[in-house]
Amino acid sequence: MDERIKEDVKLVINSDILIDSCVLIYCGDNKHKDFSKKLLRLLANNGNKLAISEFSGFEVIKNYQNKDNFDYYLNLINFVENREVTRGILIIAATLHKHYNKRYNAHDNEGCMQAGDLIIGATSAEKQTLLLTSDVEDFPEPSWKIIAQTYNVYNDGRKKKILNYYLLKFDASVVQESDLRERLKLYIN
Repeated sequence: MDERIKEDVKLVINSDILIDSCVLIYCGDNKHKDFSKKLLRLLANNGNKLAISEFSGFEVIKNYQNKDNFDYYLNLINFVENREVTRGILIIAATLHKHYNKRYNAHDNEGCMQAGDLIIGATSAEKQTLLLTSDVEDFPEPSWKIIAQTYNVYNDGRKKKILNYYLLKFDASVVQESDLRERLKLYIN
């Protein structure tokens, strides 16, 4: 196995893991596909159940419409379990939106989080799964705790660069607003 897959990621076993859209996209990107596929294969071989939000499927398909990319990503999406975007997930996403806006002093109509990230995060939070992402800034601490991380070193022209992958877990206990915390308790299993 690739030495860059760090030991803490290798120790993640028998967990439910939701894959963020960015990781799906990296599976088809020439710079990242080998590592991304190795990482997903390792996680699956360790007894982890991999899934995506239906919203991630939408995000990937809408951006990759040429025949080869469309077929590749459609096969990838069909390979893993797809989690439905339910009313409960939408309520969790709206609650997280309110929580993040209060925490980061953003106005409700502006928001500090993209709707897609809120829906994907809410999908993970609802079933208390781990979330595999490279965009850790989309799932800010302290609401999201880093459980494990690894990285891919790749060449970008003449420079070597690093792309980090994180396994995150949502922590509803950090939600300070009692009304929001109570609402989350109703919808998180």
